[in-house]
Amino acid sequence: MLIAPRGLGPAGETHMPKRTKRSAPRKRSAPKRAAPRKRAPKFSRVPEGMRTVTPYLAIDGAARALDFYKHAFGAKEIAREPAPVNPVVDAIRQGAEKTGTGFDYLLATAQRESALDPKARARSSSASGLFQFIEQTWLGLVRTEGPKLGLGDED
Repeated sequence: MLIAPRGLGPAGETHMPKRTKRSAPRKRSAPKRAAPRKRAPKFSRVPEGMRTVTPYLAIDGAARALDFYKHAFGAKEIAREPAPVNPVVDAIRQGAEKTGTGFDYLLATAQRESALDPKARARSSSASGLFQFIEQTWLGLVRTEGPKLGLGDED
């Protein structure tokens, strides 16, 4: 048996591929850039005709305050709504004054919890009233805070 050296076939030919003429070096193209993103059209978060700050006054003497703002700062009154006669809102206002809790906070909470309906009841729990207290919460508050308010166990 005849063993040929590496790279040579039985007749002495090489097994290496024949070299071909080199072609001209390829020109490298610039890397492709992604198409520019289309930007969303600009929009204003402030409704047309409104300013970025629109104060609302819900205070006693608001008419006098508005007159002062007009005179002192050149303010312009856009609209005026008379105060609604609402015993629920008045009760929340009185509660805020007595407890020192913010009226706006209490009003917003009552609106969210019960839509200002003092007879509101939750369908899925014992929660009821303006602020949707559950029975255990109410009993716990009466137990801890009741004596300060004259409520509690009588002897």
